[in-house]
Amino acid sequence: MNHMKNLKINAICAATVITLTASTAAWSQAVNPATATFNVNITLAKSCTVVAGPDIALGTQYQGNADVTGNSAFTVTCTKLTPYTIAMTPSNLDTTGAGEMAGTSSPDLVNYNLYQAVASTPWGNSVGTNTVAATGDGSAQTHTVYATVLATEYINEPDTYSDLVTISVAY
Repeated sequence: MNHMKNLKINAICAATVITLTASTAAWSQAVNPATATFNVNITLAKSCTVVAGPDIALGTQYQGNADVTGNSAFTVTCTKLTPYTIAMTPSNLDTTGAGEMAGTSSPDLVNYNLYQAVASTPWGNSVGTNTVAATGDGSAQTHTVYATVLATEYINEPDTYSDLVTISVAY
């Protein structure tokens, strides 16, 4: 009888092993599903922004005073390795950076000049002649523009004079 009992136990164990093996095979298929892949893409375009600084205030001048120069700093932010060129254009559209300030009530004009450094290279809008070239690094790069009025302009009618200058960044 023990022999029969052992055969029965062996048969149950064998059935359990077969069932476990079949279950394991089904599980293997479930944990190895079909797969696919995809890419994530982006195109970064070169770009630049310019932020003007404060106005250039040349103060109150009198006959007999010396020439006056003031400056303003502005920033240009361009994507990394993006070459750019900065041009300055007074409202009279002069390509050499020679502008004219109009009075609030006077018909007179006060002449001034824009420079890349104090009374040195004019800053205008003729590419390759009087513009400033640089290369972006992804951060805000500071540039300074200078404006000079010669003392010979102080003979004009007393008034407050101003002009609007456009900063252009080509990239």
